[in-house]
Parts: sequence; structure tokens; C-alpha cells
Amino acid sequence: MVSKIDVGDLIAVLIGVRRERYAYEKHIALMTFATWLQYPNDQEVLQHAQIVAAAACFLDTHGEPNRLATVENLAIALLASPLNRPLLDVTDSSTTLTSAVTEIVSFFLCCPATAKPSLNKALFFIEGGGFDHLDLKDNEPDARSLSTLKIAWKERACTGPFHWALAIAGLSDLYEMLPDNWGAFRRAERILKKPEKLAEYFGISKFVQERLLSIVDASSRNRFNVKFPKRIRTIECEFTEFDESQLTILRSYRAPKFMPD
Repeated sequence: MVSKIDVGDLIAVLIGVRRERYAYEKHIALMTFATWLQYPNDQEVLQHAQIVAAAACFLDTHGEPNRLATVENLAIALLASPLNRPLLDVTDSSTTLTSAVTEIVSFFLCCPATAKPSLNKALFFIEGGGFDHLDLKDNEPDARSLSTLKIAWKERACTGPFHWALAIAGLSDLYEMLPDNWGAFRRAERILKKPEKLAEYFGISKFVQERLLSIVDASSRNRFNVKFPKRIRTIECEFTEFDESQLTILRSYRAPKFMPD
């Protein structure tokens, strides 16, 4: 069996803050982290992914042992999967939530401080087409619906900084690194050969999370619960300011009126 997955510990292993405790732990950590991006609130799925990642390492190294690839663990992963589908079969609704939470993060990062950004303003702005210049996949027409945005913020806010940073750091390959995806081990190996890219990615993610914590209201701060290792260097990045058409949408926002009981 495996213990509870701690995202902060996965990051610590990946950037070398904590030494590997067994063979291929970094490979397993990277594939498990890629799974967390898609299934952030399901420990059963994450633990299952960790075992599948260990199996991928075992197979792709032609039987080199690692501590997690035991007969017991592999039997449990095969016979008692928490999903009724492969990990790599990410649903359209999950992809839509990823797009939605990334746009909410973009709003908070790009909105002028003088406009006093808030979650209600973010939902209004995005639903109103504030990010229409950003391309959505054809199967994501409802990524900006109010209900989807609310669900994304509630269920996926913690992943927002990491999704946002992927494109900036040039690590979009992480989306192809779910452990049951053919070739995931080799993809992980290629990324692990460039530790500076991982350090940059997590440094940007840390900066974005810290920036969000300084902007969002108190009730939302506990959604950003990833504890970065202290030795990670924060890497600042620039944000694209809203253009005039976007500011026009923002200026049309009116705070909701609450009727007294």
C-alpha cells in the first residue's frame, strides 16, 4: 500500500530538495503530479496513479526493481482501480474545468489593482467574453458558463497556478504524462534531464500562488493549499494588461444587490 499523496513532497523530490528514497522516485513523482493536475481532490486516484507509475517504471526499465512495484501493490492497482476508465481518459468536463480555472487565475493576475479584482468580477468578466481572444477547444463551449466557473473555482482552484505556469515554462508535455499513457516514462525521463525547467516551472507556480493569495479575499485563500518547499526560488513573470475592450467589460460590472429578509 502507499501513503497519502502530498503535493509539496512531490515537488520537493522533483527539484532535488529531498533526495530520492528509492529507485525512480522522481519518475513516479512526476507522473503522480501530472495526475494531480487532473484529479486534485481524489486521494484514491492519486494513490492508484502512483502505483501505476511504479509499474510503468518497472516495465520500461525491463524489470529494474523499485519499492512500490510489489506484487501486492500491482494486484490492488489492477483489481481495485477507483476509476471505471483509464487515468489518461480525462473527461471533457474535467478539461473544461481546467480551462475555466486557468481563466479565473488569469483574471486575478491581469486585472488592474485599481479595479479591485474579486471573484464576482472574475465570473462576470469571463462569462461576458473577457478572454475571447484566448482559444478554447471545440469541445469546451461551456468553459465560461457561470456554473462551470463556480465549480472550477471550488474544486480546482489549488491547481490554477500550476496550469497557468505550464505554458509559460514550456512544460505542456505534463498533460501527456498520466502514468497509463503510452510512453509516459520516457517523457518523464526527458523532462527530468532538464532540472532547470522544472525549477523554473515550480518557481513560477509559487509566484502565481503567492500573488493570488495577496489578491483574493480571505474566504478563498484556503483553496491555495499547496505548501511549496522553502528552498524553491520564486520566479516572477509579467502579465498581459487588459486592453480597452476588456476594461470596457469590466467597467460594466455592477455588484449584486441583496434584498433584505
